[in-house]
Amino acid sequence: MHRPRYSILILTILALLTLQVTVLPLIKVQRVRPDLLLIAVCFAGLQWGPWFGLGVGVSCGLLKDCFSQGLMGGYGFCFGLLGLVVGHLGRPLYKESPFTHVTLTFSISMLSFFLYYFLAKLYQVMPPITTSFRYVILPASVYTAVFALPLFYILLKIFGGTTPRR
Repeated sequence: MHRPRYSILILTILALLTLQVTVLPLIKVQRVRPDLLLIAVCFAGLQWGPWFGLGVGVSCGLLKDCFSQGLMGGYGFCFGLLGLVVGHLGRPLYKESPFTHVTLTFSISMLSFFLYYFLAKLYQVMPPITTSFRYVILPASVYTAVFALPLFYILLKIFGGTTPRR
């Protein structure tokens, strides 16, 4: 797949950020909500490769940092690294498969939470890892993976026929 138009990509990321900040808090399940920006990072890395995944990951992570009360730059680092990882892992995968979308998003979401947890633990007091895993990491990863199905479909429709224009 070719790289997207940058203006459409930026507008899509801003729309996902707006949904994540305004609508998703209303549909929380057990105090967790899906991470639309992480799904966008998975999509970018899978469709456009590791370096594009890195760029989208750092951008989405820093946007999430601006709206979270956690460690500034933590999500930027984690999402950038995960965009790079997805880009490398996605090369041999069937990119249009819903199974790939769900399993990759679930795995990357788990890895994202663990990375952020251990990074934040260096600078602030965090609950025990078992508590975080049971009540936050696992439910949020499952919820994010469920949201990956329709969101990947929508993103594939948006970026399906784009050419590398600026």
